[in-house]
Amino acid sequence: MKKVLFLSVIMTMILSGCNFSTPADIDFDEWGLGGPTEHGRSARIGNVVLYDGSANYGTYIKLENDDTPKKLEDITKNFAIDKISSSNQYFYLSGKGTSEEWKGKVNVLVVDINGNIVAAKKCCCIWIYACNNMILGYYNGDEEDEEDESSVGWDATRREVTHFVDEKEFLKNEEDDIENWTEIIGDSCKVAGKEWFHQKKDDIHSVPYYTDKVYSDVYDALMFLLYVDGRESSGQDTKKSEKYMKQMQEIMGGKEKNIEVSARQSGDKLFIVCRVYSQSGGFLQHFTKDIERSLLLQYDPDKDAVYLEDTYEGKEVAYWDGSWVIYRKDRELFLENLATHEANKVFESDVIINIDVSGDIVTLWDLKNEELDHSHTVILQ
Repeated sequence: MKKVLFLSVIMTMILSGCNFSTPADIDFDEWGLGGPTEHGRSARIGNVVLYDGSANYGTYIKLENDDTPKKLEDITKNFAIDKISSSNQYFYLSGKGTSEEWKGKVNVLVVDINGNIVAAKKCCCIWIYACNNMILGYYNGDEEDEEDESSVGWDATRREVTHFVDEKEFLKNEEDDIENWTEIIGDSCKVAGKEWFHQKKDDIHSVPYYTDKVYSDVYDALMFLLYVDGRESSGQDTKKSEKYMKQMQEIMGGKEKNIEVSARQSGDKLFIVCRVYSQSGGFLQHFTKDIERSLLLQYDPDKDAVYLEDTYEGKEVAYWDGSWVIYRKDRELFLENLATHEANKVFESDVIINIDVSGDIVTLWDLKNEELDHSHTVILQ
């Protein structure tokens, strides 16, 4: 399918990325790229994008045909956002009230395409996901402890749900109760035009749940890995990834390299980025100047093997999905259309660049001296 790029400049970004421990004498003036995250902190209705940059930087809406985003002051001051999604007509913000007026009383905000708050509700679900004209939610069966900060900002990187309700019913009921919701049951269930698949409970989820994607074991094995001087340094289970790491080493000529691996699954395809650095000595600094190359790999389920799709010499690749690649060369960040091989410069930066993916919205931003320096949002459709 041909994708059309819609690129707009925005003033603040979703602050969620990979953080690395660093010695005190590291100079932060030349950092590389943060790995892409998928935390659902932005959404769109048409070309209107609503996104959050945490309490420090605020919540913004980028209106259609307007290059200057509008800061939503009431939300920024009164609400800490965990997840953002959208129905056909409204944005739904899951999170936690922080002001005296909202604290303990509001965990969902409903916002229209002009940034106006339509409803402020106390929902029985920990967080919700809006899709078409339905609202889906994750319900753990317990009342949330309002003092528990972990109820906001938990690392749910997929659409995880247990119940659903019609949007009109959700907005109509002032007092939300799980009895108004329908529990999802069975191995799979079709809701809001999507197929949802049963998953078991895990360390993050206290009850079994459903997602709209069946994630492969290889995705879990290669989601994020860090190897320094031939040793795994990110604390991951190397038993799952060992054979794929050996395959990557063979692709690199059998030599031990300092590498960072990240993967993302789109549909049933797995897109893998392997970045090779020259820095060694027990610490991988992720300086752009230390990049040797980036390998773009895919996974062949029939052979249970990864294979090389392309190599970007001297470039740090942060994101690719088969149609688009985002990379940095020296201090310049580029977005490349793989169909046309046209690479457009997004911005220039000498600090770490972070990337967040929410559906077809890709957000890029950097911070310098603890202040926002550059940012862009890219809609791939």
